[in-house]
Amino acid sequence: MVALILGIIAALVGIFFFTGTLFGIAWGVPFLTVLKGFIPPVLILGGIIAFVAGISSIKDKMAEKKAAKEKKEEKT
Repeated sequence: MVALILGIIAALVGIFFFTGTLFGIAWGVPFLTVLKGFIPPVLILGGIIAFVAGISSIKDKMAEKKAAKEKKEEKT
C-alpha cells in the first residue's frame, strides 16, 4: 500500500516537473533532450540482453533434449 501511494506521488511530481516549472526552471525541453539520448542505448542494451537470453534458452532446450535422449537410451 505504501509503495502504491509513493508511486502515485512520484508520478505526479514527475508530471509536474515535465509540464510545469520549478523555481522558474522549465523541465520539459531538457527532459526530452535527455530522453532522446537515453532511449537508443537502452534499446541497444535491451536487444543484446534479449539476444543472449534467447541463445541461452536455445542451449538449455538442446541440453534438455540431449539429457532426455540419454535417459531414454539408459532405460533400454
